[in-house]
Amino acid sequence: MFRNLYNTFLNCFKIPELKSRILFTFGLLAVCRLLAVIRIPGLNGDALSAFFSQQAGNNGLLSMYNTFAGGAFEHCAIGSLGIMPYISATIIIQLLTAVWPRLSKLAREEGGRSKIVQYGRYLTVLLCIGQGAYFASNWLQHGVYGLTQSGEIVPSDTRLPGYPGFLATIFALFGPGNFRAVMAAQLLVDLGTCFIIADLARRTVSDRAARIAFVLAALCPFLANYTAAVLTETVEVFFTALALDCAVAGLDHLNLVWFDWKSWARSGLSIAACIFLRPDGGIVLAAMCLYLIFLGCRRWRERLNALPIAKAALLVGLFALGPLVPWTIRNFRTLHHFQPLAPRYATEEDELAPRGFNRWAATWIVDYVSVEEIYWNVPGDKIDPDKLPTRAIDSAAQRDATLALIADYNESHDLTPELDARFGELAAQRIRERPVRYYVVLPALRIADMWLRPRTELLPSDPRWWEFNDDPRGSIIAVAVGLLNLAYVGVAFWGIVWRFSGIRYAGLLVGFVVLRSAFLGTIENPEPRYTLECYPVVIWLASLLGHDKS
Repeated sequence: MFRNLYNTFLNCFKIPELKSRILFTFGLLAVCRLLAVIRIPGLNGDALSAFFSQQAGNNGLLSMYNTFAGGAFEHCAIGSLGIMPYISATIIIQLLTAVWPRLSKLAREEGGRSKIVQYGRYLTVLLCIGQGAYFASNWLQHGVYGLTQSGEIVPSDTRLPGYPGFLATIFALFGPGNFRAVMAAQLLVDLGTCFIIADLARRTVSDRAARIAFVLAALCPFLANYTAAVLTETVEVFFTALALDCAVAGLDHLNLVWFDWKSWARSGLSIAACIFLRPDGGIVLAAMCLYLIFLGCRRWRERLNALPIAKAALLVGLFALGPLVPWTIRNFRTLHHFQPLAPRYATEEDELAPRGFNRWAATWIVDYVSVEEIYWNVPGDKIDPDKLPTRAIDSAAQRDATLALIADYNESHDLTPELDARFGELAAQRIRERPVRYYVVLPALRIADMWLRPRTELLPSDPRWWEFNDDPRGSIIAVAVGLLNLAYVGVAFWGIVWRFSGIRYAGLLVGFVVLRSAFLGTIENPEPRYTLECYPVVIWLASLLGHDKS
């Protein structure tokens, strides 16, 4: 008898389909058991054990739920929801099938049963989200997103929670302050960016262009540099490239019978991630909407159906802006003011926003050197008037007023409302006298500096590298890095001029670069890192070398 059972069991593995199903089932069981023992990071294990030991003799709801979860709930494990959401969703769908005529009709149609099963899976995900949020609110009810002031955690909205959340996840998994783990995670994110850029080139150009794009992205030191910095750039560039790639995937199917809503939803969620990392991530959404409006107008003129384009724009906007609603509600309920993003100058409500000083700085700053030597010193450090460029002063009277104002600030290194107002008055006078310089020339020079200067902000090179005074070696490195940056930008420009025509969706990608560059011209602190979000498009343009124009 046992030999027959044994032989039958062995024969199961001789049938390929049955063997794969058995192994798949065992694999699922192994994953479920693994998730049932991995405890959620950051919880007090002793307190949980003490609580459930008290409940051991009580055959109540928690004990029953813990049984269904395979003991995972007792450990507060990652898989503590168990199979209950799926069971609940299946029961709900079966009951609805009996009472809802539309589902009853679908169940009798060919292939309808598989659709109903799919609906049950969607409902399972929703139930998981709801139950997970309930558990999280109980486990983390004392958590506060804010800053520490006088030993107290005070709620704040000066920074969007995207990158702090990324860091908190890494610290929860690998230990508080484990910045090596952060760098390793950002390294993996950067590698993912290389694959996404390659996929973007594959979709729009060719397989050969995809290989070129991957090599250029993998060898690009400007993207790799920031994997070792605790800044948003690496993650922001990843989600920017992902949003553009998903949008291109969605555009591929606009002319087909079926509408690829999943690609547009993924693009919108990627844009939401960009916005949660930095508010200017919304430029991707603006560029996408403008491109879709252009396509819609062209279809309308040609008397073609523009409804898919309207649906795409609606989906992207919904998934990009929808996640901001909880953050906005949190700010309104906790801080009692409407703030869907973050304050422009990252100031608290009771702090001075230095609008006057920033406006004065915008009347003359065009390069990163002035940002390091003057802009970042305020407030808290002195302003060296000798470091001011000649364009900061237009006349003798203005020189006296500027030096007097700087001297008053240097007495305390504190930017008071009165001093800020005086900076604002000086800025208004300079703008009235030279409006073209303020609104046209200086923004153009800031854009040029951010794109073309050597990207040495993370290197020990002297910001005045061209003087070759204190550190000749650093100046040589700066020149080499600058030439490499010019090579990337130059090849990209060559791709626009010579190989641009006939490339699909080029207007979306180049439009994003133009729109972001125009925005960067309006900021007072031109830092080269702000153009890195455009580098996926730069590398894509360079990959046009692999496109056969014929």
